[in-house]
Amino acid sequence: MNRKHGLRDYSVIYNDKLGMGYILPDTVDINCFIEQIPVEIGDQTIQPNSETTLLGYFDIKPAKYIGMLGNEMIFHLGGTEDLFENKQYYLSLIKVTDIRIFSMFSHKAGRDFNLVNNKWK
Repeated sequence: MNRKHGLRDYSVIYNDKLGMGYILPDTVDINCFIEQIPVEIGDQTIQPNSETTLLGYFDIKPAKYIGMLGNEMIFHLGGTEDLFENKQYYLSLIKVTDIRIFSMFSHKAGRDFNLVNNKWK
């Protein structure tokens, strides 16, 4: 693993308003950049390497919470394989408070989500 690069070198903005994340080749271990610590959201404590809907934020399929990068919660979305390179996809959500998160939709814009009556609004 080449440590002279930071995780931000792999940042992307996903399509369809999914938000900001990271696409990493298999040669880069995300665990070198993040802290594998629990995170509290709403009335839940989410443990690293556990599947979560994040209180309904991931409404179609749960995502795997990996850990924190500063104030970013990092979720593993899956991977792809092709003839040239295997890639892993991660989503980043900024934790503002236990009931407020922020998702970047472009390099200059994002959306604030507040947990109201156990729903993200």
